[in-house]
Parts: sequence; structure tokens; C-alpha cells
Amino acid sequence: MATKMANWLLLITNLPGRNQTLRMRIWRALKAAGAGLMRDGVYVLPNSAAARRVLEEQGEDIKTGGGRLRSSRLTPRPPSRTPL
Repeated sequence: MATKMANWLLLITNLPGRNQTLRMRIWRALKAAGAGLMRDGVYVLPNSAAARRVLEEQGEDIKTGGGRLRSSRLTPRPPSRTPL
């Protein structure tokens, strides 16, 4: 039985430590959008038009606030029948 595997969006942020307000605003917006926090500054969201919009909006805020970001789409590999 074939199952469709979800694509994900990955966001890696580097925010200035002095701007806690920006950090909390970004975290709250991503959390409200359904993002999962993998570790400090690393978030994943299911790939959708709404999630891409949220990443674009938050990315602008991050850059305006002096931070840096990297985003990419993750496509899972189908399970292999042979061990790695």
C-alpha cells in the first residue's frame, strides 16, 4: 500500500540576542501557524501555501530586526526495502 509522504518546510533562524521582543514575536507567530520547534531557532511546518506565507512574513521581520534565516523544503525519502 503506497502512502503519500508529506513535504515539510524547514526554517533556521539566527536572531540577535539583545532583541527578546523579536524572538518572542517570531516564536509566537510560528507556533500559531502550527510550526514545530526542533531546537533553538529551528522550526518545521507542513508545506502549504499558508505556511509559505507565514515564513515569508516572519523572514521579513527577522531581516528587519537584524537577524538571519535560511529556509528550505524537505522531501522525505520513501522507505527502503534494504537497510542502509
